[in-house]
Amino acid sequence: MEDRRLHKSQIPMLVLLTLLMMNLPLSNADEATNEFIIDERIQMIDLSPSEPYEQIVQVNEGTIVSVNVGCSSCEVELIDDDTTL
Repeated sequence: MEDRRLHKSQIPMLVLLTLLMMNLPLSNADEATNEFIIDERIQMIDLSPSEPYEQIVQVNEGTIVSVNVGCSSCEVELIDDDTTL
């Protein structure tokens, strides 16, 4: 008898949790890339294998730009007018 009351009291909680979970996004497939930005700087970019990523940054002459890249297999190209690194 006690088990029956316990199950009946858990049903509303189960329904509530189910409704809440339906509102949670399960994936972000609409986004091509996932950029994680901290302090107005891109800290990490999550890409699929062989997925290209391009970022264009306008800087004033004499401005120092720092780029750090860490990945298991990637290629980075920096272009400044006629100079390519």
